[in-house]
Amino acid sequence: MMKRKLGILLMLALLSPVLLMACGDDEKTETDVVPTFVSSQPADGATDIDINTTQIILTYSDEVNFKTTLNADFNGTACGFSAFARDGKTLTFSIPEPLKKGKTYKLTIPEGFFVSKNGGAAVAEHSVTFSTIAAAEPTITATLVNGNAQAQKVYDYLASQYGQKTISGAMANVSTQVNEANLVYNAVGKYPAIYTIDLIHLQYSWGKSNYDNINTYQTHWQNRGLVAASWHMMVPSSEANASTQDDWSYNTHGFSAKNAIADGTWENAFFKAMLDDGATYLLKYKEAGIPVIFRPLHEASGNYLNGGGDAWFWWGYDGPETYVALWKYMFNYYKDKGLDNLIWVWTAGIDNDITKCDEVWYPGDEYVDIISVDIYNRTYAQCAKMYELLSECWAHKIVTLSECGSVGNISEQLNAGAKWSFFMPWYTYNLTKLEDSEHANTAWWTDAANCANILWRDDLPQW
Repeated sequence: MMKRKLGILLMLALLSPVLLMACGDDEKTETDVVPTFVSSQPADGATDIDINTTQIILTYSDEVNFKTTLNADFNGTACGFSAFARDGKTLTFSIPEPLKKGKTYKLTIPEGFFVSKNGGAAVAEHSVTFSTIAAAEPTITATLVNGNAQAQKVYDYLASQYGQKTISGAMANVSTQVNEANLVYNAVGKYPAIYTIDLIHLQYSWGKSNYDNINTYQTHWQNRGLVAASWHMMVPSSEANASTQDDWSYNTHGFSAKNAIADGTWENAFFKAMLDDGATYLLKYKEAGIPVIFRPLHEASGNYLNGGGDAWFWWGYDGPETYVALWKYMFNYYKDKGLDNLIWVWTAGIDNDITKCDEVWYPGDEYVDIISVDIYNRTYAQCAKMYELLSECWAHKIVTLSECGSVGNISEQLNAGAKWSFFMPWYTYNLTKLEDSEHANTAWWTDAANCANILWRDDLPQW
């Protein structure tokens, strides 16, 4: 009996390390259990989330630690662990940007971003996707600020196509020539729908001949095309130069915008004479029954939003208050002249980071029909972001790309959500081959020609 007891004790002694090791393995397995993602608030797949939501609360099955060498991703923005606040098994993620209506957002946590509290086991990749409350469909202003029946007809067409189709346009080479438009036709077999002229030389005695004959644009109109005009207003740098036509430019500091609308000043006398020259030209189109998409005093704010503090045209040098008064002065002057064939286009400015518009420079809804922007050297994604920003600032107005150059393909812009009313690349001086254009070459125009959502001259109605 004694031998049997000793044998049992010996056996137990031999087995005890194995039992201890087994217990140790069980404890290690429990300690090293991998946490799993349980839920979120907003919940994954949630819709109609308030845009004032500022955080996402994540809940896990066990406590987790951060692995700081990795980043989470929130709609393309890399986010480090500092965006999280930890509280046991619950973590709070601070949304890094204001939410916008009608958008889908996704927070992705890559594998290993979180690890188990003690053992360091990686938590599997997981994500949370939600959508914000839908934006109300904007109601585009229905009536022109000062338009006759024919101008209203054109505007009604622009409004009917807005958000569905984008109208092609080409810029003239300073005068009423249509060199760029013809090169586009030769390259892709389609004429741009809008021809745009710059009135830059209008008040020069030697330049008036460029504007005396509107036959080219009248033929374009009769062939279903639309006519547009912008205006780099050339002014003298001093009163002495007002009559000599020497040292005239659109960026001189010697011509006061504030004085241009003040009776009795030499600047006011010159400004009114310049407006009279413009009215004489624009009235020719009225007499021919042709509306003009009219874009004066463009890009007024210059570097105002980028810390530069300076405009680059004389009409913006005296600041937004004077500029708005100048626009209204011109608008009323032309209204008194009977120019009701104009569709007024105001060109907005956007900061380099594409976060804000120069709304303080806006003349007001009763003086503007269409909002535009000029874009150069930007990707298609940046162009789309600019469109989105402008559409938020002026949701009740048609938004268009009034000038562009060296930008992403128009098809890519449209696919990314930039539903421009129309577009117009700037011209290249003395261009003979479209492939040599510095702003929109053959490849760019070919992309536009192959895009089903672009309208050309032959696609427009007979006016």
